[in-house]
Amino acid sequence: MPHDPTKFKMGTTNSSAKDVSNFKSDPATFPAGTAVRVKSDGKLSVTAADGGFAGVSLGAPLSDAKVTTVVRTGEGVAVLLTDDAASYAYVVLGASVYIDDVSGKADVTSGSTLTNAIYVSLPLDGVLENGTTAKVALIDMPGGL
Repeated sequence: MPHDPTKFKMGTTNSSAKDVSNFKSDPATFPAGTAVRVKSDGKLSVTAADGGFAGVSLGAPLSDAKVTTVVRTGEGVAVLLTDDAASYAYVVLGASVYIDDVSGKADVTSGSTLTNAIYVSLPLDGVLENGTTAKVALIDMPGGL
């Protein structure tokens, strides 16, 4: 199958420059590309009120364990974009990334948190674990979200 530069396989990064951690949680709850936070009890959440950012989920590990792998710092990390096509216009190379406080997806509407990450790609089709696609963008987060 030839390489398609408009598609990106979720659960991977575009660079080996990354720091990852594993959290005991159901990866189905935090699919690849979701910005996740760590609650005071150490569990993952996407809700802003639950704590600070841990990073971006890479989804399920290769094993059957109930573990979610999270990129804490890295380059070329795919983040899911909200389903609002109008927000795709805000994905500008070098622009700051905002994360929706409820969904954990990148967005710029009210109810979003500014991060330390920047966009390094325009919107792409992310190929999800089940073979479907969703809009994503690649971000660099050398100091984390």
